[in-house]
Amino acid sequence: MVEDAKARDPIQKALRQIDPRLFVERQMTIDGEQVWVVNVDLGRDDPTGVVTLLEWRDEAGRPLPTLSEGIVARVARMERDGSKLHRSVIEANRARTERARNDLIQQTEDLTKEIVAGLGWRKSVQPRSRSLYLARARQRARGVDI
Repeated sequence: MVEDAKARDPIQKALRQIDPRLFVERQMTIDGEQVWVVNVDLGRDDPTGVVTLLEWRDEAGRPLPTLSEGIVARVARMERDGSKLHRSVIEANRARTERARNDLIQQTEDLTKEIVAGLGWRKSVQPRSRSLYLARARQRARGVDI
């Protein structure tokens, strides 16, 4: 798109001043969203090739539609070494998965407490038939402890 090129050019120049291997492009996510991403081309010698450093999103995780200098500032603070970046991404994913797992456990515990509190621990009395009453009375008369 033409408007994308106009917005991208100054950002692209600023990124190249940080590191000539950096470039920005718009990509489609698995969810069908279009998001601006900053990639680093690690070259033919690195087995990871091109790695996405950053997706341009807001605090809620929604893609930001327009580029700004903020993306350059965020990239300047990031690691661009392939092996270090790979390790940090794996660690961040592990931490995110662990947080999600802990949140799910906490939500399950909270829900269980609410349900148990609503039910209470009292034993419900079931209605008994006349024949059961008479059968137990006969057993007690015989001395059977029930």
